[in-house]
Amino acid sequence: MEIPLAVFSIENETYAIHLDHLVEILLDFRIDPLPHIGGHFVGTISFPLGDGVNIPVVDLASLFGLPSPPNKRHLLVVQENGSRAGLLIDSPTEIVRVKPEAISPPPAIFSESERCYVTAVARLGSRLASLIRPMRAVETLSGLTSRAEHGG
Repeated sequence: MEIPLAVFSIENETYAIHLDHLVEILLDFRIDPLPHIGGHFVGTISFPLGDGVNIPVVDLASLFGLPSPPNKRHLLVVQENGSRAGLLIDSPTEIVRVKPEAISPPPAIFSESERCYVTAVARLGSRLASLIRPMRAVETLSGLTSRAEHGG
């Protein structure tokens, strides 16, 4: 059985998430910054747009130690284990299906911090994609997820 993946790019690097974690890709959205919160957490969005609950937004470039250009305009809304979050990315690229044997553990060249989020590497033809668990990025916010989802 093939595994469906949503593939996206950040700073010329290729990443992917399991397609069952993807809720929606947003092009038009407004991030509401929260005071005194820094790092890779950039604020919240209301989802569904305008009348939903606030969900946290994470800048994946910042999380992975990559330059974070101001013109990032794609947001992946993801869900895992009942929690939702927004992930800022450069651009979505494609939906692919890979065989299980095309997925392997991340190599030792990944830093310890990267291995917290990168759970595997997927071979996509002639290129590789780092497969991430989206909510691991949000879990590092230590409690901010529940505060954001409850309007606090």
